[in-house]
Amino acid sequence: MIDTVLPDWMPIWGGQRFEFFRPVFNIADSAITVGVASILLFHRRFFKSDLS
Repeated sequence: MIDTVLPDWMPIWGGQRFEFFRPVFNIADSAITVGVASILLFHRRFFKSDLS
C-alpha cells in the first residue's frame, strides 16, 4: 500500500526503503481461499433446504 523511503534523521533505519503492508500469502491463507472457493462452488451441498 505505502512504498516510501524513511527519512535520513531516523537513527537506525534512516534512508532505507520502507514498504507498509507487504503482501504475505502462506498456507493458512491458501487454505481459507480454497475453503471459501469450495463453498461458493458447491454451496448447494453445504446449505441444503428442506423446501423440496
